[in-house]
Amino acid sequence: SVTSAIAAAREHGDLRENAEYHAAKEQQGFTEGRIQEIEAKLGDAQVIDITKISPSGKVVFG
Repeated sequence: SVTSAIAAAREHGDLRENAEYHAAKEQQGFTEGRIQEIEAKLGDAQVIDITKISPSGKVVFG
């Protein structure tokens, strides 16, 4: 996991010149950004009850 990679990189000492640490922090930033994107999409989602849709009704995705 990203957290494990950061912890392992910290054990190597000086963080200013630690490429493993910087790579792990970059990955963490990417992962957190992705989480925010997914949470935003889920926040816009609407749950539908298929039992309330008539057989001739339409469901549109997009």
